[in-house]
Amino acid sequence: MKVNKKTLTILAVICMITIAFGGGYALSQQVTVQENNNQKKVVTVQDSANRIVEVPYPVERIVVLWDNPTEEIKALGAIDRIVGIDTATKEDVNKGLYPELEDTPVIGSWDEPSYEAIAELDPDVVIMLSSYSPFPDEVQERLEPFGIAIVGLDFYRTDVFFREITILGFMLGLEDEAVDYIAFFQDTLDMISSRLSDIPDNERKQSILRQLLITFHMGAQTTAQEFQA
Repeated sequence: MKVNKKTLTILAVICMITIAFGGGYALSQQVTVQENNNQKKVVTVQDSANRIVEVPYPVERIVVLWDNPTEEIKALGAIDRIVGIDTATKEDVNKGLYPELEDTPVIGSWDEPSYEAIAELDPDVVIMLSSYSPFPDEVQERLEPFGIAIVGLDFYRTDVFFREITILGFMLGLEDEAVDYIAFFQDTLDMISSRLSDIPDNERKQSILRQLLITFHMGAQTTAQEFQA
């Protein structure tokens, strides 16, 4: 049987996520790509609010409703697809983190977005927090008349971080880049585990690393927040 590169990519992601989280995560249950009634490709994902959402495939126009998704979108090489940002991301832009977004419209804050401003930008998807008000379903209700999909992805919870990167990669049509990104993190975590393996548990000091800046080999910068060792 001939196995293409995309199939190998999917299998690799499944293997890495199974290793990282002890199994129990089936990619096929989270992401599917198909054609809708208009013969357009769409990707159906299960977001971190446990919602099933259908978005165009690949996503070309994105509004981010907080700053974490911006880091991961840049890491996958798709920051040019962001057409609207929230006030937190704008603060990062003002600090020089994302010069590519210097002229990108601001659509309000994560907790008080301007639905009119979002609708005017005509994005394919809004990526937002999954478990803080306004919740994804609330935002979806306001933007559904405009045909805008809402996806809740957090990118700060270590228990679902790899899954969220995988979903983001599929939404963007950048599955291979997502695999490379996950492998980068997994290699780093494996290195840390290896170096700690000879230290008895009772001699290990607990610490929390905040805002640990990691430079990914693709040239983007991302932040690993609150990893505890």
